[in-house]
Amino acid sequence: MLVGSMLDQIGLLPNLTNLALSQSRLTGELPVSFTNLTRLVVLDLFSNYFTGVIPSQIGKLKNLVFVDLSENQFTGPIQASFSSMVNLTYLDLSKNQLNGSIPMELCNLQSLQTLDLSDNKIVGPIPSGTKLPVPLTNLYSLEFLDLSNNHFTGILPT
Repeated sequence: MLVGSMLDQIGLLPNLTNLALSQSRLTGELPVSFTNLTRLVVLDLFSNYFTGVIPSQIGKLKNLVFVDLSENQFTGPIQASFSSMVNLTYLDLSKNQLNGSIPMELCNLQSLQTLDLSDNKIVGPIPSGTKLPVPLTNLYSLEFLDLSNNHFTGILPT
């Protein structure tokens, strides 16, 4: 089991491109030092016990293509800074305790093919052209979308 300062040390690996620590029984908050991994392409922390808010500095990881933070215990809002990951094709934040609304900025991820926000506590309207200036329907590359088991209001955009 990796805990505490060992996780902080991963941020000292500046050339790391793939970090896969799924199902590793990791606990605690995601160290901000992870955001020093600016060459990271894959971040897979699926099925651990991370808590707290996903650091807003995650947006510094502009080279990420694949992000799986699902099945943890993250709380707080979905960070709008994910939108700076212009090459992102896969984003899975499902099965956490995320709340707030879907940031409009996510609708700018033109390469995004998979977006899974299911099983959280997300509220408010699903971004649509009638409510917000940038709708989810602008995600032209999107092939898979799961927003189930949240607390949305309104109708699905057409």
